Amino acid sequence: MKARLTNIVMEAMNGLLQLANRIARGFRNFHYFRLAACLKAGGLNL
Repeated sequence: MKARLTNIVMEAMNGLLQLANRIARGFRNFHYFRLAACLKAGGLNL
């Protein structure tokens, strides 16, 4: 029996990171991109 798994979780994470990348555009370093990614992944709306 084969497990019928998809990559939906990875695609969802990729979508969140792409959204964080659009939000973090113009930030000067990776720290702010990582912060924006964590805020979006956590579902926070500031």
